[in-house]
Amino acid sequence: MPIPINTRCCHEVIGFGVREGISVNAVAPEHIKTPMHAPEAYEALGGFNPIGRIDETRDTADAILFVDTAPFIIGKILHVGGRQRAGH
Repeated sequence: MPIPINTRCCHEVIGFGVREGISVNAVAPEHIKTPMHAPEAYEALGGFNPIGRIDETRDTADAILFVDTAPFIIGKILHVGGRQRAGH
């Protein structure tokens, strides 16, 4: 049975040891403007996002850099993109 990413993330923090200075976090992007989606689908996919557009790769990169520079964030999942997560 697969382990959910949030359970796995927290388990890794405990398993590797926060006291050793190792933190484990995850960045979970939603729809990103990449070749995975056809360019003509970007507008439709953006309609699911409260901001009205899909994520650029830079949005996800900024989230990764944020988590990397925030040492007190430990064992968390940062959802990037809003979409269905907005308000949760």
